[in-house]
Amino acid sequence: MDLLLCSFILLFPVIPASGNFIQKFTGDTVHIPVETRCAARQTTRLLHVRKGASAHLVATLDGVWKPGPGYEDRLDRNGSVVLKSANINDNGVYELTCGDNVVAHTQLSVRVLIELPVPEGKPVKVPCFFVTAGEPVEYVQWEKDGKLVLRMTDSGGITRGAESEGVSVSPDWIRLGDLSLIIPRVRLTHSGVYTCTVHTRGEEKTKRGNPEAVKLNVTQRTANLHVHTPPPPTQCPTWTWTPVIITAAVTSFIVAPSAILVFWFLKKRSSGFYSNSGYIQLIVGDPFTFPFTENCTDKSAKLSVSEPYEKQVAVRDEQGLWRPAEGYRDRIPPNTSVHFNHTVINDGGKDYSLTCGSDVIIIHMDVVVAAEAAAKQGETVKLKCHYSTDEHVKAARWERNKELVFEQDFSTGQSKSGSGFQGNVSPSPSAHRHGDMSLIVKQVRPEDAGDYFCYVYVNGHTHRERGNPAAARLTVTEPSPDQTTTAPRTVCPTHPEVQALSPWTSALIVAVTVIVGLSAFYLGRKCCRSRVSTQSMGLTDVGDWTSIEIAF
Repeated sequence: MDLLLCSFILLFPVIPASGNFIQKFTGDTVHIPVETRCAARQTTRLLHVRKGASAHLVATLDGVWKPGPGYEDRLDRNGSVVLKSANINDNGVYELTCGDNVVAHTQLSVRVLIELPVPEGKPVKVPCFFVTAGEPVEYVQWEKDGKLVLRMTDSGGITRGAESEGVSVSPDWIRLGDLSLIIPRVRLTHSGVYTCTVHTRGEEKTKRGNPEAVKLNVTQRTANLHVHTPPPPTQCPTWTWTPVIITAAVTSFIVAPSAILVFWFLKKRSSGFYSNSGYIQLIVGDPFTFPFTENCTDKSAKLSVSEPYEKQVAVRDEQGLWRPAEGYRDRIPPNTSVHFNHTVINDGGKDYSLTCGSDVIIIHMDVVVAAEAAAKQGETVKLKCHYSTDEHVKAARWERNKELVFEQDFSTGQSKSGSGFQGNVSPSPSAHRHGDMSLIVKQVRPEDAGDYFCYVYVNGHTHRERGNPAAARLTVTEPSPDQTTTAPRTVCPTHPEVQALSPWTSALIVAVTVIVGLSAFYLGRKCCRSRVSTQSMGLTDVGDWTSIEIAF
């Protein structure tokens, strides 16, 4: 009998590996099953394996589970393996090993979660978007806390689950790519985590919508009084002649080359066919007016889009009005320019071509989904962004109005803030380690409101990709007077010489600008005559092509 038992142990030293699947959201606690089945003198370990990366030691069993490097502050020491505050870098397979043999594995999927607060009784739209253009979409399915809420097919068929009374999805969801769940009157019982998935024909796996998950926080309508600590008082500005001189000099050096460049550009356009390229990034739902469409007077002008075949968006008629094509009439009114009342997710990722006479202007449009963030003046707010990081991810960058807000270089450890944000913004702790690229904005000011875009640089600083969510829209509100501790008002001393010189300063700058501008205009007119009227833009010469950076 003993001989038979020894033979069995030699032939089968470990129990064959079994698998589990766990789905969690960022910030959740994860319980990883670790049933110990190793033979004596075999080391029991839990390894984390990510695609394209080497295995990392999570924990080793030595009487109790002891955390591996990087997991000291995240492992619950209660005899089991419990990961605290799941992040996007926790995605992957967790292998339980006995010696060199894998005896069990658990696949963990972590979805990015955004929070949506709403008071009870209000209507709410739980956001979800998916590029349905060109996709054979069969149905969209909404779940709350893992249970079915609503399923809608491409033919309009509806299957309802629990708590689905009154909820709906836009009947035009396939054309617009707007799969958002509409709740006309939210109740406290509607609180929970909502997920949106899309099933396409011919594929077994469903696809995630964007955002991947939304946590709906329904609050009761009660007063939420708190004491607000105001920011420190503003310091009084100082005045000197130096900025006046510098401003006048810089203005002169900018106006003259810019005027010459514009006239050179117009002369080049007058020689015949000319092609422009531009890039526009919008947040889904934003209105947008296509540049140049108002200035194009050609009666045969048209705006088309490639998806992947060419499709007309609008054409100009004899009366000088742009008429929308079929599929755009509910969003583009007849007008002297092509104006979208609102953009949809299906508008993005495409090249739009404006043909005006012999000229063609190509503009690439991207439409992204933004997470809503709100804060009262003086509070601290976190603009969320996640990206699965490895050694190829070199830096993270936040922008607003195409200008730097904050950038962190992971390879050097250095960071820098944009103008007006010094000391007010900071990165999330362990950003690269946890894949948390969120931006922390302290002592929020009214001027901090706006759209913030999150990027990561991969393989150096030449290629960048969007984070998840790709953007955050920050709304700043003023605290109620009865909830605010008002800081003493800063009274700046009056300087008569400053008040007397300010108009002269403005006059000096304007005079220099006008003189230089008129001189450049006169020289340009002698060199060439333009036949094309263009909209104000920034131009950068790149050979036969001109890059157009359009500011909103």
